[in-house]
Amino acid sequence: MDWRTANPEGSNMENRVSKRKNFKVGILGAGAWGTAVGKVLADKGHNVEIWAYEKEVALSINREHHNSRYLMGVQLPELLKAVTDLAEAAGGKDYLLIAVPSAFILETVRQIAQFSSIMDDLLPIGVLSKGFVETDRGIRLIVDSIEDNLPERYKGSLVYISGPSHADGPCA
Repeated sequence: MDWRTANPEGSNMENRVSKRKNFKVGILGAGAWGTAVGKVLADKGHNVEIWAYEKEVALSINREHHNSRYLMGVQLPELLKAVTDLAEAAGGKDYLLIAVPSAFILETVRQIAQFSSIMDDLLPIGVLSKGFVETDRGIRLIVDSIEDNLPERYKGSLVYISGPSHADGPCA
C-alpha cells in the first residue's frame, strides 16, 4: 500500500511532500548506518535530528560534527543535529527513520508508538534496521514486528530501506 492511499481522507502527508523541498527528518539510532543516512539527507538540505542513546555520541555530533564512536573520519553537516531525547527526535517531523540495532528495536518502537506524532497522524516511517527479532510469536522480520507494535493504520505503509552493511569488528 502506498502512503498516499493509506489514509485518503486527509492525512496531511501528501501536502507535506508536495509543498516543501526541505524536510524535517528524525532518525532513531546514531550508529554508522543511521548517521550515514542522516549525512546524505542533511547534505541534500534537509534538517535532520538523530537520536543518540549515548550522550557522548550526541555531543560529538553536535560539537565536532563527527560521530567519533560509530562513523569515524566522516565530516557531518551542520544540518545534522543529535539529541538524546527520543520524543524530541520523533516529534514534529515530516519523516521518521528507525535505525536502532535490532536487539533494541521493539522496545524503541513501543516507546514511540505512544507519541502523538505516531498516534494522531500517519507519519511516514522508514526502517533502516536489518534482520530478525525474536517475539512471542517466534522469530519474525523486523518490519512485521514493528507493524505489530504501531497503530493499525501503519500496517502495510512502512518502508523498508536496505543498503550496505557498516558493520565493524571481527564478524564484519
